[in-house]
Amino acid sequence: MASVDASDADALVPGHAEYADAHTLIASTGTALRLRDTSSGAERELRGAARRIACFAASAHSASPVVAYAESGGLDPKIHVHQVDTLERVATLEGCASLGITALAFSRDGRYLAVASAAPDPTLALRVAATGETLVKMDLRSEATRVAFDPFDAHRLLVTHARGGVLAAHPGVTLHVVDETYHRVTVTPRPLRVEQESALTCAAWSPDGRVVLGDERGAVFVANPDDGSLIPPPESVRSAVRAALAAEVPQRAVPPPGMRHAWAYAGAGPISSVAFSATRVAVALADSNRLLFFSPFVAHADGEKSKNPRLDIGAEPPARLVKTVALGAGSGGASGIAAVAFAPSFDELVATTTEGAAFVATGFLDGKGILAQEDQPSPFGPGMRTIRESEGDPPVFVGRSGSAMETDAAGAFVSRVMGRVTSGAASAAA
Repeated sequence: MASVDASDADALVPGHAEYADAHTLIASTGTALRLRDTSSGAERELRGAARRIACFAASAHSASPVVAYAESGGLDPKIHVHQVDTLERVATLEGCASLGITALAFSRDGRYLAVASAAPDPTLALRVAATGETLVKMDLRSEATRVAFDPFDAHRLLVTHARGGVLAAHPGVTLHVVDETYHRVTVTPRPLRVEQESALTCAAWSPDGRVVLGDERGAVFVANPDDGSLIPPPESVRSAVRAALAAEVPQRAVPPPGMRHAWAYAGAGPISSVAFSATRVAVALADSNRLLFFSPFVAHADGEKSKNPRLDIGAEPPARLVKTVALGAGSGGASGIAAVAFAPSFDELVATTTEGAAFVATGFLDGKGILAQEDQPSPFGPGMRTIRESEGDPPVFVGRSGSAMETDAAGAFVSRVMGRVTSGAASAAA
């Protein structure tokens, strides 16, 4: 299959694409934001007010979705907020940072905007998105690469920190709890750690209000946000993790320590991203082009109910590997995955590669994120089935002009919709 001739204008900033509403995908080229309707293929562009865009975030779950982006370069960078449907600017926030902004995040209702500033004075500020009013500002031990609000409580925020530097002594993920008593606002930082000296590489809120952590060894853990402690998995999950470690090629001489609290093992390499539908968990590795899908990391005691009633799904085994989806043809079809996110409607998913391409997986998810054909046998493990390139309709890439073109093969149900694949990947797919 012929590869797409991607111009410099098609290049995306590696590692970040998300949904601005149910079927509007948004990514950054560094100088502009590209918004793509994943149903029709139509694209729009929002040019940055400054020379470069540092980062962006969208309030996909709010009643009237907006997108905010931060300027890059110069002193006192501003944040601009636009309506998603019209791209009209509705607010400009000033005094957000002295040198740079590294991450933005909206609360689920779109009311609050978290702003992380760059070194040498890394901070995290909680602002009212509509007015820019600063509710509280807290110091960070190192720069933040990602911030995420608790979907049930906008006063709890997860911060994933940049690796290196002080992380030799401090964890890669911290939980910040904002408390307001008699109009006095305080912030309590709560470090989240795994037992052994393994750096945490990503964090996400699960739909039942717990924290899921990924580490540099490919292990996934679940933590209690109330005290930061790791939640031990049931014995069936521990057995599955041991089996996954035993199936590695080449075999390890000694199993990695600290795995007794692991809920999943995705393979040797850092976990880059974890995303949730109502009923499934997508896990991505930084050096692999495959997405792994699991049943929920939930094992409630008898009579215990989660915060999300849709997660009380009866006797389904927890943390069961149910499917893999490849983003490219063979091992060279795509680079590693930097980030993954479900659409608010849970009927599709976007994965962004470490080299600046965005892939959309659709056609096999229902409204709860359940995957089709996920219970057939597979050589990779019980209950898991790999989607192969020969199945389903060939993917189609719709260019900016609206014309359909052939694209690099990415497996059934998966299409590269924005950005470009490296020349090595394109040749492997040709």
